[in-house]
Amino acid sequence: QGGQWQGKQLLDAGFIARMSLPDLQPFYGHSLWMDHAYKHPFYLFQGHLGQYIIVVPSAKLVVVRLGQTRDKDRAGEMLPKEIYRYVDAAVEAARQAMPAAAPMAAPVAAPTAAVTPAPAG
Repeated sequence: QGGQWQGKQLLDAGFIARMSLPDLQPFYGHSLWMDHAYKHPFYLFQGHLGQYIIVVPSAKLVVVRLGQTRDKDRAGEMLPKEIYRYVDAAVEAARQAMPAAAPMAAPVAAPTAAVTPAPAG
């Protein structure tokens, strides 16, 4: 939302635009990891032991994972595979929560979705 929440500018829009674009590598911007080529383009913050804040702008979605463990399997990708599972599950949950006639880009009442991943094993 360009740094806005409920019509109020919380963060500078220029800073948000700059930090969400690739910088030195295609998967890394100005303090953010990202994959703009994925079917649901996203950017994210990564914390300790699988703590993530993932933003999926096309779905107006923010996914927060408060992790205690993390699956580091990358399977040839720059980012861990579990991030893609969280993005896919959150987008699917958001689609199921919306009325059938509402397109994904339409504003939704709550811009978040909770996803509980299956335990690694």
